[in-house]
Amino acid sequence: MRIASSAFSALALSYAWKNDISPMAVDMAVVIQKTVDARAAGVMFTISPVTGDRSRMMIEACYGLGLGVVGGDVSPDRYVVAKIEGHIVERVVGDKHIEYIRGEQATPVEHERRVQLCLTDAEVLALAKVGKQLERLHRAPQDIEFAIDRELPAGQNVVLLQCRPVTVLPPRSPRAAAADEALSRFASSVLAAAKTS
Repeated sequence: MRIASSAFSALALSYAWKNDISPMAVDMAVVIQKTVDARAAGVMFTISPVTGDRSRMMIEACYGLGLGVVGGDVSPDRYVVAKIEGHIVERVVGDKHIEYIRGEQATPVEHERRVQLCLTDAEVLALAKVGKQLERLHRAPQDIEFAIDRELPAGQNVVLLQCRPVTVLPPRSPRAAAADEALSRFASSVLAAAKTS
């Protein structure tokens, strides 16, 4: 009964009235959502946060929940992906000495796993594909948090947790700035010539 009554709350009725929807025509639904059981998690930037190179994506990940990465508790694994070519150009194993599993309690990671990468190449490339799609959709470089769910089958286990625009970019290199300036001057001269003809 409480679920059905939510369709007649002040907020719901106001929305229905503004959008010309009859409250009597609204069907009710109950959403059941799975909690992510993260085998690994981390962050992905669709631009290099170090160099500003838009042709590179960077992924950092650790075992368990992403608390280890975002909290700085571990040195995460790092992957660099060539965005256009679609292949991994760099893999660096981090010191993932702890992991957070189902909560905020840190658990030690055994040595055998610490020296292995926590993501497979297939997972890295699947993440890069999602990152490219989100960057195109939002028309700007993205900062993305993700998890790899241990309970879902491979190919369906990449879970997007959060996506936001990259807000701080490194300064462009002098060479890139000079190339931009030259291109801008060329475009201006072409436009000026087009206006006079």
